[in-house]
Amino acid sequence: KTRTRATPCPLPMDATSKTDARVRVFARLRPAKPEEEVGHFLQVEKRAVVVQSDCHSLREEGLVDARKFTYDGVFPPSSGQQDVFDKIGAPILEECLRGYNGTILAYGQTGSGKTYTLIEESGLLPRLVHRLFETISNDARPVYEVDVGAIQIYHDQVDDLLPEGQMQARDGARKLRCSSSCELLDAFSKA
Repeated sequence: KTRTRATPCPLPMDATSKTDARVRVFARLRPAKPEEEVGHFLQVEKRAVVVQSDCHSLREEGLVDARKFTYDGVFPPSSGQQDVFDKIGAPILEECLRGYNGTILAYGQTGSGKTYTLIEESGLLPRLVHRLFETISNDARPVYEVDVGAIQIYHDQVDDLLPEGQMQARDGARKLRCSSSCELLDAFSKA
């Protein structure tokens, strides 16, 4: 299986160290459904996931079908939303407040937990938004403007999720200027 690695970017953004400027990849494992537990075994290591298949034909030949996937970090099924925020969200927000761009991209098949991790049950988005406006309100310098956009990529199609009538950004996507966490979260709830 071929693996590609992202080229380092010049930004000092990283989820664990101020000196590493590369794209970071984390895996979050959701709890297995009962039908998924039969025949597959997951072993979570600090930075890797080992998946073993319990295939009868392989066992008879003395072979075990196992694959190891290594990441910058792994969140086991027992990890909470706060764990994900502390390791990924808070460091990226800190760098954004220092003037750097930051992106959190959730990727996975349907039902893998992207929406849960990002939005539901106090996921990354609500935590980031509340921390952002909390930090802004505690800063004596009134130099912040918060503009948000929301796009979705699905089946190779990019859709702008903000309603018509919002400001147009340079890239053509709509954006909305928000002055409170409630206003921003309300915009995303309508997206």
